Amino acid sequence: CIAAILEQRLTLALASQVGQTRLSLESKIELMMYVAHIESLYNNVEYHSFEHAFHVVISMNKLIGMLASPKTTTSDCTSDPFTHFLCVFMALIHDVAHTGRSNQILTDQKHDIAVQYNNVSMAERLSIDIAIEVLFRDEFQNLREAVFPTLKHKVMFGKVIYSAILCTDIACQDRVKMCNARYDIIFPPTAKKNKTENGSEAFDPRLCPLVPFLKEMYRVLDLSENELKKNDLEFVITRECLRDAVIVEHLIQTADVAHTMQSWENFVKWNFRLFKELMVCSHQDFIPNPSRSWPAGQIGFFDNYVIPLAKRAERCCGAAAGFAKLANFAENNRNRWRKEGAKITDFFITGHENGETEGQVLRKCFHGD
Repeated sequence: CIAAILEQRLTLALASQVGQTRLSLESKIELMMYVAHIESLYNNVEYHSFEHAFHVVISMNKLIGMLASPKTTTSDCTSDPFTHFLCVFMALIHDVAHTGRSNQILTDQKHDIAVQYNNVSMAERLSIDIAIEVLFRDEFQNLREAVFPTLKHKVMFGKVIYSAILCTDIACQDRVKMCNARYDIIFPPTAKKNKTENGSEAFDPRLCPLVPFLKEMYRVLDLSENELKKNDLEFVITRECLRDAVIVEHLIQTADVAHTMQSWENFVKWNFRLFKELMVCSHQDFIPNPSRSWPAGQIGFFDNYVIPLAKRAERCCGAAAGFAKLANFAENNRNRWRKEGAKITDFFITGHENGETEGQVLRKCFHGD
């Protein structure tokens, strides 16, 4: 299913940008092999598993489909088939090799991953490095040539993958603040614009999500100095560049927590999986037992992150019917959690302690004892 979605998105991108109407048989086979290999690199953890990646891919593909609604006002980014492909691709790879431990735990434990990435968005950067390293293997040459038909596509691939996946590190307050700052520049609450005296727009270079990681991106993508010079304009901070970054960031952030904006049953299922993953960390003495604060914690997550995200996504991605419903679904889930969250958390706790299956716990959550 994921390979089929990626094939469709990549075929549309090639048709739009280089006039190639279909993927070669070799590219199709390598795409299926790549997805299978990435799946094998996901760890068997409770939440950040390949099943989560699958869910994010499906959710991302749905969000992209909503962008195509006639009611949606799109920018170049939201109507670009290659960006659409990249969004689905990064949904596939965004948590590959996740250990089931947060970045804070990795830092506290002085884990090798934390040391390797200097305690900065280490899980996300590891996923990027692994996924790109696999893509650059000889056995994926035909797929790579399809994804990078030109040098410009290779540069764009790096820009989108790095900026978007890194923004899923929502526990990093500085990164969240910069994401919100970019949004406020492009979609200000008032009609004011940030302009210099000569009338041209001025942007703080720190707003660029790539600035701290440019050298790392150049190295991983094996971009030479000559190649960078030929594409230097791709790294100039413009309003269009920031707008594209904001939109893609909101797409991946929304897809990453899409279960909170979907049906009640889906929300509770993934919430239980997250609970179990954190309980595993607690049993290993990495974090305090999260169960006591779980009911209130979910309300805080809805109020402080999910619902504001859904409302921003609606504004920056267009007022399509689907995007307009995201905040409503999130608010409905929050309101129902306020009524049932304490009882459901009790089911989570007893189910986890007694070794009950997910199905058994969810039946109690939805139907009672």
